[in-house]
Amino acid sequence: IPEDPATQGHGRPYRVVSLSRFDYQKNSVFLIKVLEELRRCGRMEDFRFEIIGDGVEKESIMRLSEERGVAASMRFIDATRTPHVHFAGAFCYFSSSRWEGMPLGVLEAMAHGLPPVASDVVGNRDAVIHAETGLLYPQGDAVAAAAALCSISDDAAKRKSLGEKARVFVRQQHDVRHMAEMLASILRNTARVVPPRE
Repeated sequence: IPEDPATQGHGRPYRVVSLSRFDYQKNSVFLIKVLEELRRCGRMEDFRFEIIGDGVEKESIMRLSEERGVAASMRFIDATRTPHVHFAGAFCYFSSSRWEGMPLGVLEAMAHGLPPVASDVVGNRDAVIHAETGLLYPQGDAVAAAAALCSISDDAAKRKSLGEKARVFVRQQHDVRHMAEMLASILRNTARVVPPRE
């Protein structure tokens, strides 16, 4: 967890960051539907999606973004060992996953003070407290996802509050030092109750 939060972007177009493996689980093709919904609302020009990663579906998603006329609002960046550098100046983090285990991309963004807008699925809902540390939308609902993005773009105070509370939540619940201490405590307690072998 960094000592200082990333600086949040404030002006249009709002830069939305997402990390992806470009596979079925991560569901990055959904970003195209969200942009189409934003275009229908007259808001597509307000946002730029920055998707970082590689995977089997990347090329097809890039082609589809051209076909659907939303490519100008999407930037594809290759996988990197330092994804956090893309958080600086970003507006929020976006997760389109169909399911998650422990959503490390979401947690890392939260640790940097970025409010997440995430699909309401297993994993994400364990990391994001809706309307407190971020916003959850029904998985696959482009209308709701677009509305969530617009709601925090139109309310700077809400965006700032979500980002600050997200950072506090990760520091309290997911700091690696805290997790290591908890694991050590479990192991010590287990060693006390398990009788030694004879």
